Amino acid sequence: MITLGGVTATPEQVAQVLDALYDAPGDQMRLYLKGTPLEMMDYHKVHDEEIKNFPNIRVPPGTKQHHVAHVRPACIHAMQRLLSESGWNEGLKPLPKLSLSGAHSGGPGFDPIASRRTAKRYYGENQAAMWAEEEFIGAVIENVGDRVPKLGYDVLVILADGSEVHIEAKYSHDGSAVILTDNERDHILKSGCNHEHVLYVVSEAQAIKLNDNKWHCTGGIKTAHRNWTIDEEDLTPVTSWRYKVPNMSGG
Repeated sequence: MITLGGVTATPEQVAQVLDALYDAPGDQMRLYLKGTPLEMMDYHKVHDEEIKNFPNIRVPPGTKQHHVAHVRPACIHAMQRLLSESGWNEGLKPLPKLSLSGAHSGGPGFDPIASRRTAKRYYGENQAAMWAEEEFIGAVIENVGDRVPKLGYDVLVILADGSEVHIEAKYSHDGSAVILTDNERDHILKSGCNHEHVLYVVSEAQAIKLNDNKWHCTGGIKTAHRNWTIDEEDLTPVTSWRYKVPNMSGG
């Protein structure tokens, strides 16, 4: 258990609130915490104690024209520190994602934090490889997302008979849409590849930064779309291609 600002909660509950606080737009902690497991937390006390013990995290005062939040960053720092000490991400089961009062709803959009976006990408690819190990017993499985030149997919599965399965792994905020590059789209639509293709989507995972200053992802909803094909009507041209994920009930 973790005690924070007079409230005792499980590491999973603290991680659940922390995951949502990263994307809160300002410093309205009372509003953000409403309805969460940390609703009664004395966030001012947490701020004061964290600043006292770690003065280097102090946020310079803002002006009326450019307000700088103070309390939320200190609370985030305290949560990250306590979760590191608790051994979070070592077998604990994440709770469902929270939608904070007064915060943006998110949607399937692009994560603006590059390091967190990269962590989510690798998490999706690793989860896809783990799924393939269970789905294709005895197959040779390799993460190939970083190969140069790009292959147009992320996980290569070579079956005992020599046939292949190509898995495109994606992280999506809510699982409704993903971003496809031209190379990924063309591999399905234009390359003439006759192997089976799979779209593996991970959504609603928690991404927490711990004291090692790295993002750690865990949990989430994982969905594998086997024999994946692309319907042009589900593609929306953006910087790359926004793709509407198939409805599982529809095949």
